[in-house]
Amino acid sequence: MTRSFSDAEKRDITKQLLSRGRELFERYGLKKTSVEELTRAVGIGQGSFYIFFASKEELFFEILDAEERKLREHIARMISESPRTKRGFKEVITRSFHLMNENAVIKNALVDVEYSRFFSRIPEERMKIHLEEENEFAASIMKQLKSSGVIRNVRPEVITGLLFGLFLLQEHKIQIGEEIFPLVIDLIIDTLCDALAVEGESNLLTGNPSYLMEE
Repeated sequence: MTRSFSDAEKRDITKQLLSRGRELFERYGLKKTSVEELTRAVGIGQGSFYIFFASKEELFFEILDAEERKLREHIARMISESPRTKRGFKEVITRSFHLMNENAVIKNALVDVEYSRFFSRIPEERMKIHLEEENEFAASIMKQLKSSGVIRNVRPEVITGLLFGLFLLQEHKIQIGEEIFPLVIDLIIDTLCDALAVEGESNLLTGNPSYLMEE
């Protein structure tokens, strides 16, 4: 029989499931992390898990959603603090790429084959809200950059798609070549910034990019 919990207990257990769930998903992955392991980690019975989440996939999605919100907040801060120049725009794109790559939850969800069917198990309405939040964030960032005269009037979902596609290259890092992969990413980002920015000297021609051969 599933025990009952007070509102305070529910809040505390939900917080623990999100915290310990993140640790377990990072360590073992979504497939190998069981509901039994999750409930044991927070000291509740296995049947009680479903009071809080409909499935372990739903728990993972809540963790992923929270991580992406933190990432968006970080990106927004970087944009507000960066120079309104093409080089400043490149720094934001580059740092955003590395932040995504350093976040195991986001990286696994987007790159790992194990998660390929994960999103199909999330309720359609919940996914719709998640995607709308992403597009609204991209739109606000694009509006801010456009009003500052940094980039062209590009559709926000195109920018989101570009960044997503750039990040998915991680899946082919070995085929591309691990040694040259950072150089490839740097060149792609420079090319993207040159295409999107309104004006300013080309990133391809400034400084001493690592992907150029010495004369």
